[in-house]
Amino acid sequence: MKKWILLFFCFFLVGCDFKEIRDLSIVSTMGIDFEDGKYRVSVIVISKEEGESKLYEGEGNSFFKAIQAVNDKLTETLYLGHMQNVIVSETVSKNGLKDVLSYFIKEDVIQNNFYLFLIKESFSKDVLTYLMENSGYTLSNIFKGNNMLSLKKNDNSIHAFIQDMKDEHKDPVIHSLSLQDHSLSLHSLALFKKDKLVGFTDIAGYYLLKGNMHQIYLSFPCGEKETTFSIDHMKFQTSLSNNSATHHITGNISLKENGCNFKTNTNDDSKKIKKNIQQMMQGKIDTFLRDQKKLNVQSLDYKSLFGMRQYNNIKSKISLHTDKLKEEGELHE
Repeated sequence: MKKWILLFFCFFLVGCDFKEIRDLSIVSTMGIDFEDGKYRVSVIVISKEEGESKLYEGEGNSFFKAIQAVNDKLTETLYLGHMQNVIVSETVSKNGLKDVLSYFIKEDVIQNNFYLFLIKESFSKDVLTYLMENSGYTLSNIFKGNNMLSLKKNDNSIHAFIQDMKDEHKDPVIHSLSLQDHSLSLHSLALFKKDKLVGFTDIAGYYLLKGNMHQIYLSFPCGEKETTFSIDHMKFQTSLSNNSATHHITGNISLKENGCNFKTNTNDDSKKIKKNIQQMMQGKIDTFLRDQKKLNVQSLDYKSLFGMRQYNNIKSKISLHTDKLKEEGELHE
């Protein structure tokens, strides 16, 4: 199967014969770390046969030399043209991604619109090791059945990052991952000023304003237990008045875990649920906006989204369809 995938890549995307395929070590995922003044690069090379993919590492005083060190360990030429994901560490990001991006652009790797991720409080090599040990898992799974949110699409690509770097009205962002207790999950949103990491913020607040969210999961304590809700079929609309933008968010509520023994078909409990969820969603948006000001970044193009340059006057109005509140898959009339 993997052989046919490689043939498809070469014949239909770049054009090459099978001999050329055998002469290439095709990378699917790259990890970039920086420690003790050196770049450390890890790559997963796709197996050409039905064997396992392999993990290779190299280090150097520059990103280019670290790449060369990896290439020197291979019998075939390192090929980055079909990379799907690049994971960078916090240290690399704080120092700046200029050298990394310059290399990708110079080597024309940028023609492939791969995705960027940041690993928080770990090394990117640890993520690649996790992916090797869990062969059926891909980073696209991060947005499927995630315990935080589900996006309509992942637009956190290398092209988007570079475009935002050049945009005078917008700063880049990267999805931040967390690897804890042998579990990889979406953690937060990494905020950048040009090519340098400046901090983190609530990822849900960002996407609630952007309107690129299909579903969000929220939990709040109730005694010694937690009650978990999902809000899906979300719709976003903005209205303008008096130089202010009011962001309207609507959605349907489903009760996933009823730790509080809510009776979802009663009016009082429905109102209580709605109020709690509205406050939580509003809090996520407020946190995102507050972090924007504190870190002096602007990660959304507010003029394009709301017809205004400043976000001091953005308001949110969250209305949820409690008449369609579900409990354990059953619709209550």
